[in-house]
Amino acid sequence: MCKFRLPFAVLACMGGIAAPASGQSEYTAQSNSEKVVAGWVENGWIGSPAIKVKVKLDTGARTSSIHAARFREYRRDGARRVSFALVNNDGMELKFDRPVVRITTIRRKGAEISDRPVILLEFCVAGIKSKVEFIMADRSDLRYPVLIGRDFLAGKILVDPARTFQTSGHCTKNLIRP
Repeated sequence: MCKFRLPFAVLACMGGIAAPASGQSEYTAQSNSEKVVAGWVENGWIGSPAIKVKVKLDTGARTSSIHAARFREYRRDGARRVSFALVNNDGMELKFDRPVVRITTIRRKGAEISDRPVILLEFCVAGIKSKVEFIMADRSDLRYPVLIGRDFLAGKILVDPARTFQTSGHCTKNLIRP
């Protein structure tokens, strides 16, 4: 007799298919077929006009984050704002100036607690366009300047961790060209 209860198990004891344990989501082939399958790294477009940038699709992060070069926080008419530059993987740069929509507290194991501004930016990947909340972050030591989290991915994109660049894009309207 099988005594294992694994969430989202594909194979159960004796080669059968297991249903999800009580209280867990069940995905159907029909609902999955409506979602885009993307690799863990894709080309995305940020801003309007848009700059093409390689993005990491990260199901382990809730909120998206963006590298902010020459980051400056200031106030205009009493409202908090940020200005920064985003440099893509081809060396192209786009300058942004946006209002701060909220401040979030980042707690990381082994690091100091920090408060960071969150802004809204237009974002598109795999033909899916939306305004996305981005946490301002120093990602200079990371390969990808933009990380896209679950808040954007949920219900729209399935991430295949074994693949990269699986989508064709369809986000080229208002694209800044080199």
